[in-house]
Amino acid sequence: MRRNELASENYDRDFKFLSSLDIGELGLVDNSGYPRIIPLNFIEIDKDIYFHGSLDGEKYQLIKKSPKATFSVYKSYSFIPSYFTSKKYACPATHFFKSMHIRGDASIISEISEKARVLQTMMEKYQGSNSHTAIGDISLYRNALENVGVYRIKAEEITIKIKFGQNESDRTMEMIVKGLRGRDEEIDRLTVDEILSLRKQN
Repeated sequence: MRRNELASENYDRDFKFLSSLDIGELGLVDNSGYPRIIPLNFIEIDKDIYFHGSLDGEKYQLIKKSPKATFSVYKSYSFIPSYFTSKKYACPATHFFKSMHIRGDASIISEISEKARVLQTMMEKYQGSNSHTAIGDISLYRNALENVGVYRIKAEEITIKIKFGQNESDRTMEMIVKGLRGRDEEIDRLTVDEILSLRKQN
């Protein structure tokens, strides 16, 4: 990462934002050699990424051909207009965010009990645990489990980038916080909380 001050290695803290996100982007190499980006639902277990899909579709075919995969998620916070810190100069305009990029090998899970565990965890994330018969009931779900693809990306490299003005002076950040509080949208309040928390930690 070019901007080292924006990098985070506090995985235990910063991985938490992953669970609040619904959609991630899977990156594979297609048959023509181009990157193929596929938005999908996902869960994270012990820093590995899991998702599901067909056992005869594009993801399946591409992963069988080449397991190298990437997975990216991001959470957008406030846009910071230039006039928060400068009356005329456009260059200070920026956007605050959190992002995570994972690289590793994708594999297809074949063990029925492991597929059930992953899919149950996914159901709990998106729907809740009390709204259906648990997928651990293999007798009920066996046919579905045998015919669905469950995939894992074993994380080999994790890059977390967090941008909340770490490279800015205290005076600049005071102006940005003042501007955000003046605009006072919900995302601005969340952004101010992140700014203050990060600067307190540092």
